[in-house]
Amino acid sequence: MASRWLKALTGGLVLLAGVCPSWRASGEAGRAAEPAVRASQTSGGGTEQGGAGDGTLDDSGEDDPPEDGPPVIDVVVQGTRPTAPRPTDPTPASYVLRGRALELPGLTAADALATVPGVQTTRSGGAADLATASVRGASSAQTPIYLAGLRLNDDLTGTADVSAIPLWMLHRIEIYRGNAPSHADRLGVGGAIFFEPRLPSGRRAGAALGMGSFGEQEGRAALMLGGPQAGALVALRHHAGAGDYAFVDDGGTRFDDSDDVLRRRVNADYSELDAWTVGRMTLGASRLVMVAGALSRSAGAPGLQLIGARQTRSRRHRWLTGVSSETPCGQGQDSEAMTCAIELSSGLLVTRYGLRDPLGELGPERNVVLSGERLTQRLRLKTSLNRWLDLNIGGSQELGLLRIDADESSHRARRHVLRSDISALGRVGEQVQIVGVGALECHSTAAGAVDQTCGVLEPVGRLGARWQMLDSLSVHGNIGRAVRVPTLGELYGISSVVRGNSDLEVEQGLTVDLGVSAHWANHSLATYGQLVGFARFTDELIAYRRSSFGAIRPYNAGNAQVLGAELAAGATAWRVLHVGGAVTALDPRDVTRGRTVVNDVLPFQSRLVAAPMLEVVAPSWPLLKLDRATVGVRYRYRSSRFADPAGLIVIQADGQLDLDGSLSFLDRKIALRWRLANLMNQRTFDLVGYPLPGRAGHVMLEAWW
Repeated sequence: MASRWLKALTGGLVLLAGVCPSWRASGEAGRAAEPAVRASQTSGGGTEQGGAGDGTLDDSGEDDPPEDGPPVIDVVVQGTRPTAPRPTDPTPASYVLRGRALELPGLTAADALATVPGVQTTRSGGAADLATASVRGASSAQTPIYLAGLRLNDDLTGTADVSAIPLWMLHRIEIYRGNAPSHADRLGVGGAIFFEPRLPSGRRAGAALGMGSFGEQEGRAALMLGGPQAGALVALRHHAGAGDYAFVDDGGTRFDDSDDVLRRRVNADYSELDAWTVGRMTLGASRLVMVAGALSRSAGAPGLQLIGARQTRSRRHRWLTGVSSETPCGQGQDSEAMTCAIELSSGLLVTRYGLRDPLGELGPERNVVLSGERLTQRLRLKTSLNRWLDLNIGGSQELGLLRIDADESSHRARRHVLRSDISALGRVGEQVQIVGVGALECHSTAAGAVDQTCGVLEPVGRLGARWQMLDSLSVHGNIGRAVRVPTLGELYGISSVVRGNSDLEVEQGLTVDLGVSAHWANHSLATYGQLVGFARFTDELIAYRRSSFGAIRPYNAGNAQVLGAELAAGATAWRVLHVGGAVTALDPRDVTRGRTVVNDVLPFQSRLVAAPMLEVVAPSWPLLKLDRATVGVRYRYRSSRFADPAGLIVIQADGQLDLDGSLSFLDRKIALRWRLANLMNQRTFDLVGYPLPGRAGHVMLEAWW
């Protein structure tokens, strides 16, 4: 098996080495990291917090040092076709986070995503505990999540733990709601989320020290070297904490306060080391980017707070590496306008998770080790046939391996996926754009003697359109079909307690949405807004039920219908005051025929989520070498939600008020940032009533030279 991996990886690298390089992380490269709060409407129907959102990325390859720029709304309208024939995807509803939206101390990826319209996050404790994200009422397994172009969803449960995503190294986060962009390797029943790392630019070094409540300590350093033609970045971060926040133990009687006891979380400490290296090289119109990252985390596993596992420990390791290139293959009359390009990419993701439970506090298995490897290779041809039509044709292959070793059992499974895809962007005049995306996937799975050759062959696709009615007003809509193939863990089991079901059917989803985007600006005031209505219908949902005493087994539960609306809006006045926010209204229903329970609201879905914010920026103070000072107030609200299909367990509504600020000195070479999370110390709960941290303070000092 090792020789197979080596041959496949070597073949991909040799293929890439023969191509003059270029790069687009997840299909597009990140542009300069601009910490100013901006929002714009361009060729896509998107908005952005902490930067302009257009649903697309450019490929400048530049990256600015962290700074605290003024809140600015930058309005850009693409009325004509760009000079480079790089097909964009202007129709999906998208949202982008970058800059100050990612730089707040103590902020996790789950915290950042909780402010995005249509996104709901689920947590099981503090900063280093399991956290997942889903879009528009879909499950976390139905939402593909990418880091540096590599899909993080594991082959065991299908979910991705966003607590292990390095927010500190990110240039931006792109969230596609309902419909994934054409460059994604999975269209996603609920959309897709892309975490894009920084790219090196210039020569500078930086370091930061931070601390916070519950024993939090953080230190990181970064070094960038290079110029316009080539560059390299090396970054290292250590993060640790006790995680011993206090919570109220209600003894299982939520509505009876007489037996409530204040307890402190035990065995919740963590220590992690995160390392990254990024390299880029440019030759004319071609470029190459190589990314490698490693994460190692050791942590306690407290389990359910009422159980309080005191001796259980976990270890998590993740290694990823990716190489991506792009080279032109033709030019038009304008020698600087690329009319044809070839993209090649190869990536390897390796994960290890170990759980040691010497006292059997979390279950019968005392030692469990989960291992997964996934190798992905992709080829894509992008061309502009004429002024009105851009075409992309691509193919990819993926090989995934899964190993589960427990005290009394061992499982091995593998999956090979072949995928061909085509996407087209057509223009009808200067105001109308039409996007079509289609793909055919062949999934071959095997476990032991069981082998399925192309056991799943599913077509997926999307059709979208955008109409630029006025310079400041556009309408966009989409209809698409996506699928989720059962994971290896669902098909073949995880342990003697969680068993598999090889007869599982593929989850299928149909999505429809319609949105309107608008903006307006003058010399002192700028506003933006986006309103989207959507519907999603899902069949053959996978759920778990008891199959025998002490064991559960997955099955296809039925059908779901989710209706909803999303609003994102904001304004900036005199470059001093910025207000904005996002609201999501959701109606998630179980519409399975023959249901035996009265409640039809899907569990773990809040029907109303709101995230308003206000930020004030003070002018510079030359006497103190102060470049800028900011103060921000942010609030997040989630309505109540059910924790079981019958609707008997209710997780109450909660809200969290955060206060943050920053000071930058000496031409922004030194920055001091602080944040007070959950300022009012409100009781918040998440997965199956897990208590989340109360009031917490965080501070970070950062320097660049």
